[in-house]
Amino acid sequence: MTLQEMLEKFRQLEQQTLQLTHVCSEMRTKLRDAEKEKTALRQQLDRQAEEIKKLSKRQAERQQNEDGNFYKINKLVSLINADSQETDLWKAVLDEYIQEINKCIAYLRQ
Repeated sequence: MTLQEMLEKFRQLEQQTLQLTHVCSEMRTKLRDAEKEKTALRQQLDRQAEEIKKLSKRQAERQQNEDGNFYKINKLVSLINADSQETDLWKAVLDEYIQEINKCIAYLRQ
């Protein structure tokens, strides 16, 4: 192999090394970007998980309140004397109350 051939091989090797260095640098940049995105997504996931916990807790509290309200309504209805003249009035009031509760529930579900 002549000196000229060796120099040409050396230049080719040098060029390939520079290309590999450039590719490696690009890959490092992409890796850093991917790690940043991963971190941001993990933080977003953590925030969403926390929000889900809060919403679940609120839903459970609302359910307890609804159950308590229905218990109170049932108790009130059972206390009303069936022969009382006020029965129709109480039934109308309770119906309005129940309708308002149902409207609120429907609104919250939207």
